[in-house]
Amino acid sequence: MAAPIGAPDVPADVRLTVADVATVVRVDGSVDLAVVDELRAVLDEAVVLRPYVIVDLTTAMAIDSLGLGTLIRTRNVARRGGGDVLLVGPSPFLRTMLGALRAHTAFAVYETVPQAMSAAHRRPSHAG
Repeated sequence: MAAPIGAPDVPADVRLTVADVATVVRVDGSVDLAVVDELRAVLDEAVVLRPYVIVDLTTAMAIDSLGLGTLIRTRNVARRGGGDVLLVGPSPFLRTMLGALRAHTAFAVYETVPQAMSAAHRRPSHAG
């Protein structure tokens, strides 16, 4: 069987950067079972450090359902804390996957990290 589009055999590298209003989590490569625990740990740290988490997917090759579930879980935690998870540059495949799972309205999507950072500065709190 051929590998899915996105070369999932390239392991992901997950990096965290802290900015004033948000943390930026950059994902390079493919998120699958082998790296989902690392992604979860980094996202858990990110949401504790800042209310808004920007997940930069511009160089992510693929993300499986476990990775997507981790993003949704983090979004829920962030919103309970008055923040949110903002996605940057998800691939057309990931956008289609979000739509198929009816999660396409769950995330605000931006083309660049600076656009997402600007939006995080302007967004009202989701705390209730």
